[in-house]
Amino acid sequence: MAKLHKNDKPHSSLRHKTPNPSYVHPKVNLPEISASCSRAKEKIIWLDVGTHFAQEYKSIFDTNLLFFISLIKNIVIKIMRIIQHEKRKILKLDKILKLDDLKQMLRCRNLIRDKRDLFHIIFVEANPKIVYSRKNYLQADTVFNLALSDKFDSKFRVSKLFSARGVIQDQGNTIYLNKPFVEPHKYIKIGTVSADVFMTALKEDLDSEYNEYKVMLRINCEGPEDSVIYSSYEVFGEKLACITGAFKDVEEVKGKEAMEKLRDFMEENGLPNTFFTADISTWPKAHKMIFDLLDTIQDQQ
Repeated sequence: MAKLHKNDKPHSSLRHKTPNPSYVHPKVNLPEISASCSRAKEKIIWLDVGTHFAQEYKSIFDTNLLFFISLIKNIVIKIMRIIQHEKRKILKLDKILKLDDLKQMLRCRNLIRDKRDLFHIIFVEANPKIVYSRKNYLQADTVFNLALSDKFDSKFRVSKLFSARGVIQDQGNTIYLNKPFVEPHKYIKIGTVSADVFMTALKEDLDSEYNEYKVMLRINCEGPEDSVIYSSYEVFGEKLACITGAFKDVEEVKGKEAMEKLRDFMEENGLPNTFFTADISTWPKAHKMIFDLLDTIQDQQ
């Protein structure tokens, strides 16, 4: 079993395979995956639904320099907010992030980064303005520029992605008109597919690519999180190993009853879950959950 050691060194850089020349895209080139190599090892499918600016992915796979810049920036912002809210002039770092959690997070991050080849990263993002302007999408193994929705009669349709706070690239943009801060007259047209149809098609593709794999669902898609989780479990079953992300939008869009139903569903089906957002306070537990999943993969090889 893999252990956390203080002397483990971070991966020096994130390297990628040569893009597949048969795939042509104006912005996003998907790295080529050798069929013989990909089927040799069990994979972790990092399925990121509602990727936005990919802060969670970057919290692990970004360069060390960019990671620490992001970490310091995040800490400073949180300190300023707490001081402003609590009107305190002196604030301990433990109020933001405990030292033990920070140490564990850094060790987990280093070990996960070193095993990038065991991950297949899938980004699912509705907003094309984000997908085509963020370099992190080039680092994913697969990118889907579409929105996942609740079950509809049609498999695919054109929908409106409503702007949150009037900003086209806001991370709160949604297909739900009743979500807070949405501006009904400011939107862009996007492709939408129901979560069950998407997951079924994705599983068929993954089954053809890998002999064995486990799915880590990272989710924050501005409303349909419950439908995505239900469909993921229905399609992948025990292959759905854990769920990370944010779930509060379910309550904002569909109410408390829908949120309670989702919590009960995850508990009843034994689905490990934890928050994993741009907030650094969510990173230690999320990184540890991903490391533990990686540990089970390596034990079986």
